[in-house]
Amino acid sequence: MNPPSSAGPSSPLPSREAAGPSQPVRFFYNGRIFTADPDQPEAEAMVVANGRILWIGRQQDANPGTGVERVDLQGCRVIPGIIDAHMHPLFLAETAQQIACLPPAAHSLDDIIEAVRRRRAELGRLPLAPGGPGGAGRQGRNPGGTGLASRGEGPGGNGSGHAQAARSPSGGEEAGRSVPGSGAAGSSGTLPWILGWGYDEGKLAEGRAPTRWDLDRGASDVPVVLTRICYHVVAVNSKALELAGITRETPDPPGGRIDRDEHGEPTGILRESARYLVLDRIPTPPPAAWAQMLANLSPFLFARGITGITDMMARRRPVDDLALYRDAHARGLRQRVVLYYLWEHLRDEPPSALRPEALPGPGQPVAVGGIKVFADGSISGRTAWVDPPFSSPGAPSPEDSGLAMTTAAELLEAATAARRLGVQLAVHAMGNRAIDLVVNSLARLPGRLDGPGWLDGSPSIRLEHATLASPAAMAEAARAGIAFVPQPIFLFAEVESYLNNLGPERASRAYALRSMLAAGVQVALSSDAPATSWADPASPFANLKMAVTRRASNGMVLGPDEAIPLDVALTLYTREAARVTRMPGTGQLKAGFAADFVVLDRDVLAAGPDTAAELDAVRVLATYLDGERVYEA
Repeated sequence: MNPPSSAGPSSPLPSREAAGPSQPVRFFYNGRIFTADPDQPEAEAMVVANGRILWIGRQQDANPGTGVERVDLQGCRVIPGIIDAHMHPLFLAETAQQIACLPPAAHSLDDIIEAVRRRRAELGRLPLAPGGPGGAGRQGRNPGGTGLASRGEGPGGNGSGHAQAARSPSGGEEAGRSVPGSGAAGSSGTLPWILGWGYDEGKLAEGRAPTRWDLDRGASDVPVVLTRICYHVVAVNSKALELAGITRETPDPPGGRIDRDEHGEPTGILRESARYLVLDRIPTPPPAAWAQMLANLSPFLFARGITGITDMMARRRPVDDLALYRDAHARGLRQRVVLYYLWEHLRDEPPSALRPEALPGPGQPVAVGGIKVFADGSISGRTAWVDPPFSSPGAPSPEDSGLAMTTAAELLEAATAARRLGVQLAVHAMGNRAIDLVVNSLARLPGRLDGPGWLDGSPSIRLEHATLASPAAMAEAARAGIAFVPQPIFLFAEVESYLNNLGPERASRAYALRSMLAAGVQVALSSDAPATSWADPASPFANLKMAVTRRASNGMVLGPDEAIPLDVALTLYTREAARVTRMPGTGQLKAGFAADFVVLDRDVLAAGPDTAAELDAVRVLATYLDGERVYEA
């Protein structure tokens, strides 16, 4: 099926910024339009002008007038633009610069070691100056980075389950490239760093994570840092430990853990806050490089139908990410963006720290939505705070219950600050103990948070992931107006780790979407890209497939009673995501709303028993933002 065609003479479409009174009125017709509007779920045609929908309904009722530009949708399925309520665009972009440590690029530790060895060979002779502190990679507490270009077509296809070679938007193959931040020496003369991403011991033949000794076989004279797919754990070589000053005498930092062998020697695996002992030393490129990297990412996201994004780990120091994203917007990042600052970056700020123009509102391309706090870690990395403890070959160890990373007092302090600043509080909580801490601390605070919260039209508190939420936590969250932002793609892509760490019974209760909705919780879907073991982690279609089938990537069905209908899942990715993410006037195709929509090559809503196969195969034909075509297949 061909992309939608416009009748009349061909001419360049005006840019989003140029949209104004002179922008042509467009009549989109002959479509199967899913609106996400409960008052009119389906439509066939719509009239768009100046970025907004003027009218939408049945084609026979249309009266677009004369002199309009007519666009034939050719009977295609149309959905609202996808809004990813929880992701990490800068992490996603920098992966194109790093060694891919997940299938299809790597299936074993030997594959990873060989990739590190190849990258080291590309570096040639080393500079004489020893390595020293840098400004920190993007994951570090001091923002910087490791890459200059965006992640592109992968490393996968369209979420079909058939992995492809990793490609950047420029078309280059990912494996083995020497690029700034991924191995090339910086101008400072310090040692180069070899960086990789995406390892998941559940998908490696050996069933374990790489250690310092494994990575030393690939490169022993330069620091090597591989980020686990969850972004809560890193594996580093001996040189990286040396540069960070980590020895057997180094204590675990608060909220983190240095893994050690039976002799007390660090193994090279650093969990949660312990990561920063190394990450804070990775050299930093200039902010302009990050801004261009984000601009380069925009077409990749449009190709997946994504018109709204979030950055859930935004920083204020040493560079304010609000300024960074505004620069990226000027360079060509077209998606609507909402930022969530890390709590420590807004902790001591006065209310005047966020000017009114920085807060979400109509026509605001980049805005600050909230504050982000971590209550625990990840399920697959065994750092989520759970009870009972994680499964193990022997009897479960009480010590293996993950990490608590906040307190009730800190949550109250962060909520008070969010209210003072007029933004949301978003709390990362995956394990049931962490979820209970968040809900019990914030749901009943008379005089502070009692009632629906301090924001109009959006939840004041978001609970990110909500992986193992109990029925009681769901009920209390619904009563208090706390929204959940889960990622079923985690269970889909990381099924091996979930089964190993939780066992089949607990894994089947993860991301219980049907129960959340039945309890009355406001829910928005999201990907958390790139933090999952999937070749195309930003794909909404792999996420939707798990939500509606509960069939994981290995074919196993987990908790089928928690599956939800596809139209409901799409609503969670559009209308509800707009509400939870504070993107007013988006997420639905209705009069007065932004004309952000996606044209698909097949009608996934009419697939019936073949829904899973259709979601595997579906392709975006075109994406429109403010009524302008910004992507065409």
